[in-house]
Amino acid sequence: MPEQVAVKLRFGHGLNAVGAPDEIGPQECQAGKNFDLELSRSALLRRKPFDLAGTAPNGLEVRGFAQVEKTDGTNHTVIQAGDTVYDWDGSTGFTSVGSVSASSRLRGAKSANFQLNDEVIVTDIAKQTVVKTWDGTDFSTLTTGLGADFYARYCVVDNERAMFANVTAGNPTPHLIVGTERGDNTVLSVTD
Repeated sequence: MPEQVAVKLRFGHGLNAVGAPDEIGPQECQAGKNFDLELSRSALLRRKPFDLAGTAPNGLEVRGFAQVEKTDGTNHTVIQAGDTVYDWDGSTGFTSVGSVSASSRLRGAKSANFQLNDEVIVTDIAKQTVVKTWDGTDFSTLTTGLGADFYARYCVVDNERAMFANVTAGNPTPHLIVGTERGDNTVLSVTD
């Protein structure tokens, strides 16, 4: 019969809030937060402070954002502050490019970039604003041909298709995933 051996697994770095003080290793700490963690280091250094990058001209809460990464490598960011959408230069420059419902929460992540058109598809996780696009110059409503306003909480672009989830096109269909035609993000159907 094999002999049973007790095995103790220890986490070698980071926060050890449950271990006894004499069991906490030199790479661990018993309390704290905001540490700068790196895979190649075992030191627990304080995270560098960050600073305010800018304030929207209307002074309202930032509720959303979108960024298009163009095929030439340039990035263009829009920020939603209250009911106004601003083109933001990454510093202190804000230029109004549109307006939305003040209760919207716009999202346009890199995973929603439609590279064929050099634009990002912007959805609203509050479903108060129809699906929009941002190409670095124009913030406009996505043309769908559905005959009804098209709302979606989420969008991911994969293989030249935009896939929308938790959608409304006339009737709310949170269980439905809608995909566009390959190569054209304006051709979609909620019946097929």
